Amino acid sequence: MNKQETIWCINLTISLVAFWFLVFVLKINVRTIHEVVWIYFLITFVPIISKAIYRKLFSQNRKGGN
Repeated sequence: MNKQETIWCINLTISLVAFWFLVFVLKINVRTIHEVVWIYFLITFVPIISKAIYRKLFSQNRKGGN
């Protein structure tokens, strides 16, 4: 799996978890300002968070050279 596929998988996972959190924990079923803010948060920050996770977990330290 290449970098872009990994980031896409992380995006999807975080988005699904956040969606189910909104539906079952916060019980949001109408479009309120609160829901719109959460959707904006997901669209804005999920790619940033997934790239950070990718860098933290999957990047390798290249010191020492091969």
